[in-house]
Amino acid sequence: MAQTATEDTRVWRGTHRARVAAREQMTNSSSRQDDEGLRATLRRLETELILDALREAGWNQTKAARRLGLPRRTLVHKLRKLGIAKLGYGKRDG
Repeated sequence: MAQTATEDTRVWRGTHRARVAAREQMTNSSSRQDDEGLRATLRRLETELILDALREAGWNQTKAARRLGLPRRTLVHKLRKLGIAKLGYGKRDG
């Protein structure tokens, strides 16, 4: 029994969808790994740039923010997010 054009189309669509779904699943898992690697690289680079600016500015956040072209509040947020703190900063002897 021969299939009609509509049946052929349905079969093609079904197999095509299955192939696309399989391809997306493979791509998503590898792209997640790529995204994680990219995020780690961006985080490391951002940390290095911020630390360099802070060192050049003598750990003055306002000057470092200007060097980076950021508002000071954005820099402070990034410092907290990245866990950057000057050693001994905020601690009092006593």
